[in-house]
Amino acid sequence: MNSLPYGGIFLVGGLTNAVADYIRDDPKDLFKKGYFSKGNVINAVLERFPIYIVKTRELGLKGTFAKAQMDAFRA
Repeated sequence: MNSLPYGGIFLVGGLTNAVADYIRDDPKDLFKKGYFSKGNVINAVLERFPIYIVKTRELGLKGTFAKAQMDAFRA
């Protein structure tokens, strides 16, 4: 179990940004009910991982650009 996301689960992308308020402020907790509907054993593991919503736009493009710059200027 050394490859589990103990640092957290990061939700990213345009769809995540579009429904971020719904996920965070859902009065019926539909997201959490779906996330924690895996059974008691798995739920105990899932509860250990914080869930983050990343609101940075075009995150993939920014990461690709940063990697390209690093590769271009590598000695």
